[in-house]
Amino acid sequence: MELLSEDVVPEYACEVKREAREFADEQIAPNAEEYFRRGEYPWEILEAGREAGLVAQDIGEEWGGRGLGVAEMLAVAEEWFRADAGIALTLQLASFGAEIVEKYGTDEQREQYLRPIAEGDQLPGLAVSEPDTGSDLTGMETTAERSSAT
Repeated sequence: MELLSEDVVPEYACEVKREAREFADEQIAPNAEEYFRRGEYPWEILEAGREAGLVAQDIGEEWGGRGLGVAEMLAVAEEWFRADAGIALTLQLASFGAEIVEKYGTDEQREQYLRPIAEGDQLPGLAVSEPDTGSDLTGMETTAERSSAT
């Protein structure tokens, strides 16, 4: 099934869409069932995606990525999710939070955090815990209020 037919995808995103389809057909689809059955993290597919220049490539070129925009990342996501939603999400999360550092961080922070993610040396993460909801992000109840004492 085609969600984004070639005539809908901007011309500048078509090449990366083809790259992602080839990657999905060669790496994700043939291995997804086995990873699911074993319940293992797809490290080999993640590494192959990095080597193919498809993982964490929404990070800007100046920080080691390809600087792919929304249309390009959507085209990549379509091909990955067509092959397997679980592995697709895993690959997409390899740059989770990077856009915040890229937009609001200092150049020093961008170099320290973005380049290792773009080059495949680090994975980002998120740690959240609340007394009543644990790590359920949708159930968070904690709020912050500014006071004159702080």
